[in-house]
Amino acid sequence: MGRKWTTKDQEEFLTGWGPRYKQASEKKNYMFFWDDLFSAWFIAFPEAVAADVVNIAPELWSPEQQETAQKGILQRKAQLQDWFRNHMCPDCRVDSPGYIRKLVKLHEQKNTGKHSRKATEMYSARFYQGSDTQKTVQKRLRDEAPRDPAGELIQETKAEKSSRRMKIYGAEIMAAWKGATEEQTSEVLVALDESRMRRMSEEDNDPMPDDQQE
Repeated sequence: MGRKWTTKDQEEFLTGWGPRYKQASEKKNYMFFWDDLFSAWFIAFPEAVAADVVNIAPELWSPEQQETAQKGILQRKAQLQDWFRNHMCPDCRVDSPGYIRKLVKLHEQKNTGKHSRKATEMYSARFYQGSDTQKTVQKRLRDEAPRDPAGELIQETKAEKSSRRMKIYGAEIMAAWKGATEEQTSEVLVALDESRMRRMSEEDNDPMPDDQQE
């Protein structure tokens, strides 16, 4: 379960959120739980900041100072999510330092333009429907339809329109993923980790080949 990092007050605070976590687990929907928990946590236990910015308004911090503070918050959120897995979901335990590294790595990949196909798909599954990104895709699909020199629409086949839609969607969903909030990034990692755990569980339950059975 990793090295304990919480105080007694923090343990009591997190334990009090246990019933809500279990409800979210049953519904397989953690978005509102994490949003509410993070808000309550940082009000109750504000993150310490570097001594050189204690008396400076956050909006006046340098980009480097802001990045350091954001990474600290990101790591704390990962620790909080890991705490609930370790204490409320014994079958979903992960190594705390490793989980934090995965979250930070995913955050850095998103910001540098590198991407994981699975992460992008998971982001799309959770945030695309009804989003501004979906509206942009639909608008571009209309506005960028092929036209002849006179400006008249050229009739497309279903395959041609589908191919054009996928290219637009691919570009827009990648841009949206790169601009995802920390909460969205964190939720994507949670979903990826849960998916991995489900696959491992399914593999454990697969029947053994006849030649390996006793």
